[in-house]
Amino acid sequence: MPEAFKADGGSKLSRLWDRALFFGHFLADPRGLASPAPSSRRIGEVIAGELAAWKAHRVVELGCGTGSLTEGVLHALPPDEKLLCVERKPAFCRRLKARFGDRVEVVQGDALRLPDIVAHTRWEEPDAVVCSVPLLNRFGKSLCRTIAEALPPGALYLQVANYRAPVEAYFDIHKTYVFLANIPPEQLHCAVTKNGK
Repeated sequence: MPEAFKADGGSKLSRLWDRALFFGHFLADPRGLASPAPSSRRIGEVIAGELAAWKAHRVVELGCGTGSLTEGVLHALPPDEKLLCVERKPAFCRRLKARFGDRVEVVQGDALRLPDIVAHTRWEEPDAVVCSVPLLNRFGKSLCRTIAEALPPGALYLQVANYRAPVEAYFDIHKTYVFLANIPPEQLHCAVTKNGK
């Protein structure tokens, strides 16, 4: 298990740039992002702990944004392990590549295409999926179903969302964290597929 993780988020200028980039995209597509600011560092720390405890190596992150959670995910992985990042916005894809270099494999695409994206790759049967794609829109239930179909038995699903109904339709939530200091306040649902799938 890696040493305790405490995100530094990079330089102050880098953090400001990420917030400005994220906020600009939120103004253009508020339903697509559902938050005016990236997730807090504390959520990334908790994700790192959950992934490390699960001993997850092959991890897929959906809806990576500017990488506020990606740092935590990478901390939980072995140093020679890559993270698969699926992000639909080109500007965010460029930011992820610039920020994390060869530690990430960035795919510009829709999270609903997860089975096609991971097919015939080392992530075809991931140990875990970390997702911060909003579930409030009409695609929430479809997304959770897609993730459940892509995960092998015993895999971990970490979903950042206040809305838990789509998650509960396909997963057993075994733990939920609440982050009141996040803007807006947020929850992290830790789940596995129903019936041990």
